[in-house]
Amino acid sequence: MTDTTDQPPATPHRRTSSALKLALSALSSLRLTVFLLGASMVVVFLATIDQVHLGIHEVIDIYFHRFIAYYDLRKGGGFDESVGAILPPTPFFRIWLPGGYTLGTLLLVNLIAAHTVRFKMSWRKSGIFLIHAGIVLLLIGELFTGLLARESQMTLDEGQTLNFSEDPLEAELAFVDVSNPGLERHIAIPESRLRPGAVIAHPELPFRVEVVDFRANARLRTKEGPAGEGWLDVPANQDLGPRVQWFPMAPARTLDDVSLPAVVVRLRDGGRDFGSWLASRQIPVSQAFTTSDGRSWRLALRGRRSYKDFSITLNEFQHERYPGTNIPKDFSSFITLTSPEDRKGRDIRIWMNHPLRHEGYTFYQHQFANDDTTSILLVVNNPSWLIPYISCVAVFLGLGVQFGIGLFSHLGRRRKKAAAAVT
Repeated sequence: MTDTTDQPPATPHRRTSSALKLALSALSSLRLTVFLLGASMVVVFLATIDQVHLGIHEVIDIYFHRFIAYYDLRKGGGFDESVGAILPPTPFFRIWLPGGYTLGTLLLVNLIAAHTVRFKMSWRKSGIFLIHAGIVLLLIGELFTGLLARESQMTLDEGQTLNFSEDPLEAELAFVDVSNPGLERHIAIPESRLRPGAVIAHPELPFRVEVVDFRANARLRTKEGPAGEGWLDVPANQDLGPRVQWFPMAPARTLDDVSLPAVVVRLRDGGRDFGSWLASRQIPVSQAFTTSDGRSWRLALRGRRSYKDFSITLNEFQHERYPGTNIPKDFSSFITLTSPEDRKGRDIRIWMNHPLRHEGYTFYQHQFANDDTTSILLVVNNPSWLIPYISCVAVFLGLGVQFGIGLFSHLGRRRKKAAAAVT
């Protein structure tokens, strides 16, 4: 007769511990690491192909700054345009992929889980820990950069002073109260609210703004121009509106082209109708009107502004070319930076690969215009800009430490072998 004993039933604690170990084992798998790295290569490859048809900003948004990315067969994407034209515009013709946020998060979890399961803290592996800590910092830094970094431009003519920069990709409808000659009050409505049928009321505006029509990208021309297919009359009856036509277009996608949004708004002050007005990024000047309370206003569609508590004056712009060519050799802006702490200002030179850093902003020499009399500075605000540098230093130190540990261990073993051979 065989003596058997009953096994004790699994307790909730044991079941939870077993499930946790199973989850950690799956998350720390080397196969998962290889799969994620392979998927990252595929996403980068497809994004590089799509960059021919899309702008860099749209590629970053579609592939990297989201959890689920897609490769649209209708947008070119390696196919002939005639092939993309016969495909219906449905999600079924999109190749869905894990986006940058998903891949980065899973790689981070995979790395931490691998340390938890397989690595034991010891001085011999201190270099590996430093390397992995640097990689973790790099992933976290990229996440913060995607969420927090902002880019804009400051366009300065020689002798001009500005205390704001403008976003070239996002617009705003601005109403400026110019009743007081010594003080202008700006009220801005973001582009995201400019949708046909929207009624916008702002506590500082003595009128309502009714959006009649909005075009994400539209070219303008005067009605005196030659007739052409696709040109439409603008549904506006004030100022420039009745004299121009617009040609709606798809949003610009390449770096060589920019979208020029346009909007038609109707302004109402109680029972008074101020008519409908056209505003566009293509119109360089603002349009004036007066409300029933006698206040003077101007309206314009401009890049979304970011105001600073300091100002920059462009004193001179210099553009040097290689002899006998039009290839830029160097172009630089000589500016005066004035802040509340330093009202006299300080003179600074900004030139290629030598930016100005001030109060969390970095000013790069970006472009120039108007026969070298206008300088365009790229303004970057990235609170996490230091993290990639720290991560690179951590990886460099980790490689040095690990190499040093391996080298000294190898030399120690050789000395022991030599001593044993002598004896």
